[in-house]
Amino acid sequence: MQTIGLIVGSNINILHGSFERTLELQKDNSVGLILTDLPYEITDLPFDAKLSAKQLGRLLREAKRVLCEKGSIFAFLSSDQIATFSLAASEAGFGFVRAGVWCKSDSHRHATPYPAGAIEHWIHATSYGDSSNPILPLYVSKHAQAYKSFEKKSPFRKPISLLRTLILNHSEDGELVIDPFGGSGSTAVAALLEHRRVVVGEIDVQQVKTIETNIENFSAWNTSKPLAGFIRTKHYNPQIKSVSVATVQKPKKRKKRRDPTRAIWTHADRTKVLKLLYQHSFEKEISGADYYKQVAAFCQMGEKLTLTQLRSVSHRMIKELGPIQEGELTVPSFAYDPTYSLRSDSDID
Repeated sequence: MQTIGLIVGSNINILHGSFERTLELQKDNSVGLILTDLPYEITDLPFDAKLSAKQLGRLLREAKRVLCEKGSIFAFLSSDQIATFSLAASEAGFGFVRAGVWCKSDSHRHATPYPAGAIEHWIHATSYGDSSNPILPLYVSKHAQAYKSFEKKSPFRKPISLLRTLILNHSEDGELVIDPFGGSGSTAVAALLEHRRVVVGEIDVQQVKTIETNIENFSAWNTSKPLAGFIRTKHYNPQIKSVSVATVQKPKKRKKRRDPTRAIWTHADRTKVLKLLYQHSFEKEISGADYYKQVAAFCQMGEKLTLTQLRSVSHRMIKELGPIQEGELTVPSFAYDPTYSLRSDSDID
């Protein structure tokens, strides 16, 4: 194991060696976040091979040892590694493990070996079981990235804006962030920009040189700001977990001017509807009648709300929200429902 003597305000160490050795050198309970991109086996080089189940086990055991009480590991990985990673994390003693996808924007195709519009899988494991601290919509929203023009040709596989947001959401100022699969050094760059201490490990000596270059110029990426709309403490409502309305989604163009006599559903109304749909889909089933009564009670339409309007807006909100980690949201059944006799010949926005 070679330690590269590159210092940026004494906040970073670059280690040339395996992921095992990188983690072995860390003290118990000393790390706030492990943020990494596992090998994808894109090339035939031995250090780019996917980790075996045994290697994943070693990675997760060491991660559990070095992470502090509220620390966590956030890893991007291939879909066929998710089950093995989850099992290894549970066996290592992680209290809460979640998986999901990140949908890449077409504009980011220059910075990744994957086709435009492809998705990448992620998994997040905490060393404590706290279900009240859920993953944000950022990680599943294809419209969440507002890329800068220069990021289209970035040397990094992941945009710095995404990594900075992850670091802000899952670590504290001044904590130690580790990337045992350093790659091009994107995690290190993002961590330095967010005033974290960094240890980055990389087994490929050529990549180590790339990391050195990128870190020496890390301030050049300071214009790649965190995605403010998804910083946990500002615009995220933990009461409705991962189904909060993604207000940064691109608005659909209207083909005609809005009819001023038609109801307008406020952001608060939409949030309440999505919360009811989440409860119906994943917690406790709601009848069509109860769903209608609850929505009619808080929306501006009141008793004027028709069954067709309610069904329409429910399905539209589910479509606009897109996929969530728990599965697919469903609308309560209105079969044999007494509200079915309501006049339902109009639609709403």
